[in-house]
Amino acid sequence: MMDRVQTKDMQGRVADAPSGHWAYRVLPPSAWPYAQIARWDRPIGWQLLLWPCLWGLGLAMASGNAMQLEPSIWLAVWHGVLFTIG
Repeated sequence: MMDRVQTKDMQGRVADAPSGHWAYRVLPPSAWPYAQIARWDRPIGWQLLLWPCLWGLGLAMASGNAMQLEPSIWLAVWHGVLFTIG
């Protein structure tokens, strides 16, 4: 009988992560621990970080317009890309 406290199944996946996730389909099994550390199989971590960053970027663009400054749209796109990658 398997122990309830066991966190990984026989294939090295974490028990509470979705089994059909792209990280397990695309990556070789030797890279799975690194994907788990980066939490690619559970996107809530990066989503919780990305949404406030994008919201702040939107507020900064709006305040630049309100103060009659000319915000650079390319700078905002660049920061959005950096936030998404980060």
